[in-house]
Amino acid sequence: MPRIIPALKPRLPSSHKGQNGKVLIVAGSPEFPGAAALCGMAALAVLRSGSDLVYLAAPTKVAWAVNAITPDVITIKLPGARLAMSHLPSLRQHLAGKSCLLMGPGMSAREARIGHRLQVATAQQAIQQTVPLVLDAEMVRALRGKRVFPRDCVITPHRSELGSMGYAAREPTTSAAARAEAKRLQGAMASFLTQGNVVLLKGRYDLVVSSDRIHVNATGNEGMTVGGTGDVLAGVVAGIIAQGNKLFDAAVAAAYAVGAAGDMLYKKQGPGFLASDLLPLLPGVLKTLRK
Repeated sequence: MPRIIPALKPRLPSSHKGQNGKVLIVAGSPEFPGAAALCGMAALAVLRSGSDLVYLAAPTKVAWAVNAITPDVITIKLPGARLAMSHLPSLRQHLAGKSCLLMGPGMSAREARIGHRLQVATAQQAIQQTVPLVLDAEMVRALRGKRVFPRDCVITPHRSELGSMGYAAREPTTSAAARAEAKRLQGAMASFLTQGNVVLLKGRYDLVVSSDRIHVNATGNEGMTVGGTGDVLAGVVAGIIAQGNKLFDAAVAAAYAVGAAGDMLYKKQGPGFLASDLLPLLPGVLKTLRK
C-alpha cells in the first residue's frame, strides 16, 4: 500500500448485505441525452468501490434508461420529466438508512438550481441523520454566491467549477507548486472548510484540502480527460465514505485509485480508453488500500 494513502476500513467476514455502505444518488436531466450513462457510471463506481447498495433517484425516463444499462442499480423513479421540489418528501424518505448522499452527475444548470434547493432541504435531514454529502459538477456551481454551506460534504470540482464558487485556482506544473496551491486554497476557502468539508480539486495534480490537512495526488494522465471520469470519481468518493471512512481519507483514496486505474489503461493502450473502462480495475487498486 502506498505510504501516503490512508488505509481504508476492511470488510468484516461476518457482515451482511447493506452493512458495507448504502448510497443514495440524486441526479439526471432530460436536457442531457447522456445523463443516464453518466448517472449509471457514478452508480456503478459506488459499487466498484466496495459499497453494497446504490439507489439512484432520477426523473422517470432517466431512471428507466439506467435500468436498461445495468441491473445492479436500484432506481427510484421520480414523477415528471425533471427534478422538482415536489420530490422532497420522497427523497427524505429514501435518505433514511443511507450512509452517503451524492448529488450532481448528469444534471443541467436548471436541474442544479432545483437540486440546490433540494440539497439544502435534504442536507438538513442528512445532518440530522449524520449522512455525509458528495457534490459534483453542476451541484458545485449551484453553490455560487451562497453564504451558508452544507456540512460534512466533499465537493469534486475542476477549476472552472471551483471558480464559479468564487475561488480562483491555478494549474500547478510540479508537485511542489501543487502543495503550495493546496495551502493557498486552504486559506482562501476557510469559511467552506471549517464546516467539516473537503475539496477534491481535479487536475494534473489532484488537490485534496480540508481545514487541517492537504494532500497532492499525482496518479492519472492526459487520457483521463474523456467524459465520465469525473462521475466515476464522485461515485468512488461516495462509496468509500459510505463504508465508514473519513471524508478526507475517502477523497485521497478515490483520487489515487481512479488515477491509478487510468494509468494502467494508459500504459497498456495509450489515450482513447473510456471512463467505463476504469470500473473493473477499481476493486484491485482499492484492495491494496484496505487494512
